[in-house]
Amino acid sequence: MPFRNMVQTPKLRGITQGSVFNHARSDDFHNDVLGMVISARCDLAQKKQEKFVYVPLVKVKHWFDFHLVPKLTEEYRKTLLSELKTILTQNKNADTVIETFGPEKCLDLLAGHKDQVKYQEKLTKLKYVESCMQLGVLDKSLLQEKKFAAKIDDIITNKTEGFFIIDNIIDFQDNKANLGTYIAILGEPRPIHRVAALGIAEGLDHSKITEQNRIYDSLTYRQGEMSYVLCNIASPYIELALQRFSNFYSRIGIDDPTARLKELLISEAMA
Repeated sequence: MPFRNMVQTPKLRGITQGSVFNHARSDDFHNDVLGMVISARCDLAQKKQEKFVYVPLVKVKHWFDFHLVPKLTEEYRKTLLSELKTILTQNKNADTVIETFGPEKCLDLLAGHKDQVKYQEKLTKLKYVESCMQLGVLDKSLLQEKKFAAKIDDIITNKTEGFFIIDNIIDFQDNKANLGTYIAILGEPRPIHRVAALGIAEGLDHSKITEQNRIYDSLTYRQGEMSYVLCNIASPYIELALQRFSNFYSRIGIDDPTARLKELLISEAMA
């Protein structure tokens, strides 16, 4: 199997740090959303807090389409724009001319030049990419496989800030069904009411959920369904997820090192 053993059987009628439950809510995702409880174990054990905290878990395919593909498409758009600027500067035009007149009008500056055709080809690609972005079309044929693979490598090794990968969620309550890979959205901590959490621990029939009852705001109502604990994230993966969650919210903004510093260090290293 390609998966690590990141989950384990949940305790009977129990919910704790690392418990994964179904039919959770998320701001940006609406299908197959799970929740991973991140509140302290002692808070859950003592049941004194009115609300606990969870982060949404979404299927990796949905995360790719919502987060990764648009990001890579935007990077491709910037690459095309940079290539157009390069063509213009190679033909004795200022590198700011695109910002002033726009890439389409700048084509006139190359009239009669040998690079006019190359510029037109890249401009056509740029217009198509921008059209896809505006319409929300996901054209994965635009993406370079190497760049896509590099981004996937980052998420697999948990280097992508604000996200944490769970190799394979197992629903131990449903004949150990393999649900596949999920991504924890660490940047979206959400409250879950104690009554809802304890109901999930027992197995919460959605017939108890009504729009007026704010106790169940953390759950997406599904007629005839039930919310329950599918599995628990095993140690040390839950501790690693919590560490990354903590690091994400304790970031300190500083200026990036200058390009000149890099040049000085390279010169020093080569001396």
